[in-house]
Amino acid sequence: MLDKLMQRDGVVVHAVPMSRSIHPLRDVRAILQLWRLLREVRPHLVHVSTPKAALVGSIAAWLAGVPARILLLRGLALEGSTGLRRQVLRVAESVAARLCHRTLCVSRSLREAACTEWIVNRHETAVPAQGMSNGVDGTRFDPRTVMAANLPGIGHRSIVERPPVIGFVGRMSKDKGLDVIADAFALVRREFPDARLLLVGGWDESSPPAEAVRTRLERDPFVHITGAVSDPETWLKCMTVFAFASRREGFPNAPMEAAAMEVPVVATEATGTTDAVLNGITGMLVPQGDATAMAGAICQYLRSPELRRRHGRAGRQRVLREFQPERIWEAMLSEYVGLLHERGLASPEHAVAAASPQRRAA
Repeated sequence: MLDKLMQRDGVVVHAVPMSRSIHPLRDVRAILQLWRLLREVRPHLVHVSTPKAALVGSIAAWLAGVPARILLLRGLALEGSTGLRRQVLRVAESVAARLCHRTLCVSRSLREAACTEWIVNRHETAVPAQGMSNGVDGTRFDPRTVMAANLPGIGHRSIVERPPVIGFVGRMSKDKGLDVIADAFALVRREFPDARLLLVGGWDESSPPAEAVRTRLERDPFVHITGAVSDPETWLKCMTVFAFASRREGFPNAPMEAAAMEVPVVATEATGTTDAVLNGITGMLVPQGDATAMAGAICQYLRSPELRRRHGRAGRQRVLREFQPERIWEAMLSEYVGLLHERGLASPEHAVAAASPQRRAA
């Protein structure tokens, strides 16, 4: 993965091993390795993200005296947790935020949740552009150019001939609400017995859904599971409606990629997801955990091709207008330059040059 990144972007890569879960000895080793690396490289700015890497990276950057430090908050791991684990996760997120000079959030609802949990100070946080961490490539996710995947019985039928396909793309983990999707699909089939459920992604073995949910989905002849794929756009082309029941997000990519493909989205009201779906405009939002409400919204789309088309077109227009990658990169660059200027590391002239169209294009 790092080799591909180096070849694609022409950047220098240094690998520092660390685990996603808590391992005190390994974590201290990772902090020391990263501290030594930062002392050697001596960057002006460090950008940290994801809960574990943010904690390790912010501690190492603070110890190394990196003069400008940014935390990009992509989600709150504590959501859905209880007891001691929740408190540990809150402390970890808070420490990372306090060791950085600036916290950026990938969505407005995430910013509100982080402030409510006292993880960040509202006056020291921002949401670059309209949110998301990297945007959606509207050229790659374009329903006019993408060909449907070779899914027997679905992929090579026309929209009129094929049965309705309810789809999902993402990690098949317990947090993604696959139990809700499975229950909703069973209700949908009472009215649309030919409907299919297309699950695009691999099982997350580190945080799997309940075994009963997995077994139920794997044994259902009306459910097709692809495993991990590198071309989600071709599978999105097969879908009539996109179902998303995640319990926590920062700003999810999959509903936005579906929107770019003009597929209307039915999603649950979770942090981050409420930013990705404009209720009644690009999709429908239903209460968390409510399979009956999700099924009702899906059936509403299946009954009305015109509603699907209208919300699908509105979703793509929104992606192209507000969530193209270049727009988000420019907003992130502006945050970098602004912090460097605040820290006395960039003059106003340098800030203007760095934010110029020519510089941004480079």
